[in-house]
Amino acid sequence: MRDSDATRDSPILRSLIRDLCQENPAEEGRPFVPRQEDFYQQIRRNQDSSLYQHPTLSGEDVRAAAKAQDMLHLRMLDEMEGGLQCGTTSTGNADIDDLLVRHCDTEIPIPRQDEDPVIQGPRIFLDVDLTKSFVEMGHLAASSYTLNDLQSMALQLVCSFLDKYAANPDSAGQHLQYIGGPGGTGKSRIVDALRYVFAARGQPHHLQITGTSGSAAAQIGGTTLHSACGLDTHRSHNTRPPAFSEAKKCMWKQKLVLVIDEVSMLGGATLFNASCHLQSLRDCLDKPFGGIPVVLLMGDFYQFAPVRETSLLVDRIADPAFAASLGQATVSHHRGYSLWLMFKTVVLLEEQVRARDDPQLGALLDRVRAGVQTQQDLDLLNTKLVDRSQITFKDGLRAITPLNRNRWSLNMEAVVDWARFHKRHISIFVSTHTWRRGTLSQNEIARTIEQGDDSNCKVPGIFFYAQGMPVVVNKIYIPA
Repeated sequence: MRDSDATRDSPILRSLIRDLCQENPAEEGRPFVPRQEDFYQQIRRNQDSSLYQHPTLSGEDVRAAAKAQDMLHLRMLDEMEGGLQCGTTSTGNADIDDLLVRHCDTEIPIPRQDEDPVIQGPRIFLDVDLTKSFVEMGHLAASSYTLNDLQSMALQLVCSFLDKYAANPDSAGQHLQYIGGPGGTGKSRIVDALRYVFAARGQPHHLQITGTSGSAAAQIGGTTLHSACGLDTHRSHNTRPPAFSEAKKCMWKQKLVLVIDEVSMLGGATLFNASCHLQSLRDCLDKPFGGIPVVLLMGDFYQFAPVRETSLLVDRIADPAFAASLGQATVSHHRGYSLWLMFKTVVLLEEQVRARDDPQLGALLDRVRAGVQTQQDLDLLNTKLVDRSQITFKDGLRAITPLNRNRWSLNMEAVVDWARFHKRHISIFVSTHTWRRGTLSQNEIARTIEQGDDSNCKVPGIFFYAQGMPVVVNKIYIPA
């Protein structure tokens, strides 16, 4: 384990290395240390694990369980995205068992849902109530979520159009709206209020909330745009959308509102591809985004730019006549840029909500945003630095870093710190490596093992684990 900028002089990692070296020096030269058969059972028993009465899974069991988990993940994703609203049920436990028999070498017993022992005939349940209009529910939501004037305006623009669409879908058209403003002005609060409106009307499945990244989507209780629309980052720009299932098409045809958060990270090519996929999903090829009544883009263009794409604000083709002679990626971006220009309804939030109780911080953020920060601002930020010895992950501290190298090191430190505080056993797994040449130096081996996961290498060279440790599962699932 080498020092990175993030963990240099970390007392946690230094103590771990010291303990590893002192634990059993006689075994240092051995390629691996064999464990007794009941070694991990003892760990489970000592940590009061609910699994300690069960035998350790074999490699075959683990592989079969992983396949079963993928199938369960598919069902859960369908339920999250409203797949049960189309009159077709998602994959049930019986279907999963059938799939396991066909595709898995080992059957995994899946707990079946309890069945009603009483056999009943066909029934119809009706909920009779006066449904309030979107505008009325919008007023209630604005009051409940204490929205300011601009936030309320942004919400009511959507609600008033939805009432217009409900009255006459054929002539209403589409409502394409952008909500911007600096961080902390309450953009996510509008999403919460919009979710309240649909939930109060009993139509939560008519609202699709997405983000351009997993973190952005999780922050607003949604899913990624790529997952929702079936986008594949590895698919060529000139490839047709995949063939979608009828259940997924049915789900998307019910959507009234699509929210895309953190639009600054949305490239033109991705916006265009999302529109193409939605046209296929909704069987509506002549309207942008498949004719979804409301498309709501949200975000601050002063924040993170797209990864490996170009911002929606940049027109890479001054004259569309030259499009035919340019690369497909540039053409896709230009078409996405043209879609962006269709968002004529714009609300820019101004009131700082998050930092309103700290005027000093609010003023500093305004100056940094405008690029007029002062030396006094830098001095103030430096007074807030925390000494390295005071950094601890035992209470769930979150670290943000743009570099994989720092992320790998911080993850190791976090696991060790958390495990020792909670008195948990630390397991260190080293990946199996196949060397193309026979002789390597100790330095080469060490550098290979310390390689973490990234876009090119999905499995880290070394993985730290402690039972019960908090984790973030980052899995991009692309339905097709």
